[in-house]
Amino acid sequence: MSTAVSPAGGTADKVATAAPAGGPEGDAAITRVRPPTDEVAAVRCPAKHPNPPGARRCRRCGADVAEQDEVMIARPALGVLRLADGEVISLERTVIVGRAPDPLAGTTGVRANAIRVDSPGLDVSRNHAEFRADGWQLVVTDLGSANGTTVKQPGGPPILLRRNGSVVVEPGAWVTLADEVVLRYEVTP
Repeated sequence: MSTAVSPAGGTADKVATAAPAGGPEGDAAITRVRPPTDEVAAVRCPAKHPNPPGARRCRRCGADVAEQDEVMIARPALGVLRLADGEVISLERTVIVGRAPDPLAGTTGVRANAIRVDSPGLDVSRNHAEFRADGWQLVVTDLGSANGTTVKQPGGPPILLRRNGSVVVEPGAWVTLADEVVLRYEVTP
């Protein structure tokens, strides 16, 4: 079970690294994360749902998206995080997940939505992971956790993030905190 604590805000530049779970650090993927803004470029499907520029199918309804000029819109929620117990956390703003999260513990320096999760063995760190928007992408950052954050992209192997490392996650990705708490990133209709 989790508890929402507070609202969120902006972001900062960060060079992020990830290493394959159990793999050598030399195989690390490096991702440059750009600071998001409150607006994003978008194209719309026939039902007027916003989509990233270049989208061919609507991320909400699956309809074909015709070629068109981009428009600037307020950044929409990227979807939700679904916990194993079925609880849903909206990604309308930055989210910090942990055993006793501090809404200011993230990489942005701005108050985030702090979500408290149970950790009977205290394996999940107080401030374990941050989930933040970067344009149309969701970035997961390990906040220096003691027992790690693992990301499994759809169709890919599990990747263990380095301490304070970040990675862009795709819809359908599974994020595991300390081998104890599992969250799934979903785009919602």
